[in-house]
Amino acid sequence: MAKTALMKERRVTPGYLGLSRGDRTVNAIIYGADLCFYFYPITPEQARLVEDWAIDGDEQDLRKALPEATEYDLDMFYAGKEIVE
Repeated sequence: MAKTALMKERRVTPGYLGLSRGDRTVNAIIYGADLCFYFYPITPEQARLVEDWAIDGDEQDLRKALPEATEYDLDMFYAGKEIVE
């Protein structure tokens, strides 16, 4: 497909991308290092904390937002933040 003037090339890095909000559910969208997208279910309260973390938080803020998350889960969220900072 040829690129048009309106199309911009984007590079997506692994890590947290944003939220997907449904009528009753919220999922954090994570792009994995294996080039797959993952949807991590969280509560609306956790979603607010995760968004705050994404703006200017550190690893402790993420742990507070997702207390039940495993180290693997946290690494998947944090991967993209390390690249951006």
